[in-house]
Amino acid sequence: MATLSSAIVKQQVASMHDVEEALARQVLYGGDLATNLLETASISEARLTAVIAQCHGMAPAPAGQLPRPSPGTLRLVPAEIAIRHGIFPIGERPGELWVAVAEPIPAEVENDLSFALGVNLVQFGALLVRVREAIARDYGAPLERRLERLLDRLGGAQQRPSDAAQRGERRTASGTLGLPRPDTRSEEHTSELQSQNA
Repeated sequence: MATLSSAIVKQQVASMHDVEEALARQVLYGGDLATNLLETASISEARLTAVIAQCHGMAPAPAGQLPRPSPGTLRLVPAEIAIRHGIFPIGERPGELWVAVAEPIPAEVENDLSFALGVNLVQFGALLVRVREAIARDYGAPLERRLERLLDRLGGAQQRPSDAAQRGERRTASGTLGLPRPDTRSEEHTSELQSQNA
């Protein structure tokens, strides 16, 4: 994802060193660039969300925890579809369903979903960790341990030492939990969406 990595550096969301380290981690541990970057660098979640959305030609979803939709909006997207396609409903208006996604839904899948759901999908760019967090919260889907650790870090939650020890986790001086760092050498959302979910 060279376009995203260069945009992150160009817009000074993270340094070149931070991006290189995140890319190296991505090769070793998988996941997307944003997740790896958030695990290793202290950066603005809102600014990263905005850059991701911009790179994909979308408006950004609200930064931080995604808003809880109304029960009616949530019912429009069955759990299995949300989990399979990595989409989370964040709002609606007549004929439209607004969904948060970490990357654009493929056109053929978007067409099939729009037909099946009876609405046009409007995609908003979001962080993968926030999309998965919302799916786990509102659909009861399991959340990967790695993403749980990242959410703890993003939320500033402090684990009890006994909990971390039981899980075999370790915290580095930079505050990163879990995976070791590899060796490397080398915003805002739309006002309409904000007011709807206020």
